[in-house]
Amino acid sequence: MKKSLLYFALFAALHVGTALLFFSCLMLYAWAADVDQGTLLDAPWVEDTALFLAFAVPFPVFIRLRMVRRMLTTRTAGTGKACALAALATLCIILIENPLTNALGLEEAVNESNPFASGSVLILFTGCLLGPFVEEMVFRGAMTGSMLAGRCNIIVTLSLPSLLFAAIHLILELLPFYFVYGLIAGWFAVRTGSLWPPIVLHATNNTVCAIPDSALPCIDTLGEATATAVEWTLAAIAAVVLTLCVMALNRITKTRKSVSYK
Repeated sequence: MKKSLLYFALFAALHVGTALLFFSCLMLYAWAADVDQGTLLDAPWVEDTALFLAFAVPFPVFIRLRMVRRMLTTRTAGTGKACALAALATLCIILIENPLTNALGLEEAVNESNPFASGSVLILFTGCLLGPFVEEMVFRGAMTGSMLAGRCNIIVTLSLPSLLFAAIHLILELLPFYFVYGLIAGWFAVRTGSLWPPIVLHATNNTVCAIPDSALPCIDTLGEATATAVEWTLAAIAAVVLTLCVMALNRITKTRKSVSYK
């Protein structure tokens, strides 16, 4: 567990430190060039670049870890099917999450957590590909993988990375949603021994979030009561399908013997 926490501390230091260093360099440039700091820092490209660098710097560090490389090169018979199940599970999670966040009044928090406001190519690349890849290397690769290697209790192995994954997003209202998401992604990693299913799950989720609302089917025209009923009906169906996805994952990976269920 100590090694897992050290990996998290390393990622947090690189992630946050890189962003702070970038903003500090911008402020120094603004001072040297006699440019208004507020105007410079408010430029749309600044936040997008900072987020890209915050993930780009940890990437070469964590991909060199033996545990991460092993989980990236694992080729089991069920990995491809698990990736397909992960993508389907993501869509189910989104359908379940939508009516829950609306019922709990968390729409504003959800909007604040969406990093795709600028719609730039850089933020789309970072949010849909680089970010999910790096976060899964850290939380499901380095952290979960090291805890599995140390024969930690399976509940702790799934819960600790998921809790830290939720905490690092810094949105208290959505912490339970991130935590459950982390548990599901972690279970895919544990059952397959591969990082590709959780990467697919994470990337699919972020890609769907990046799609503008105007491009999605709108059910609000049906009336508030009808729209709510439709959302909850879809959520119920999605919950059933999500359960079936997990059962199917367990079935196709039932012969794996590398996991300790203490």
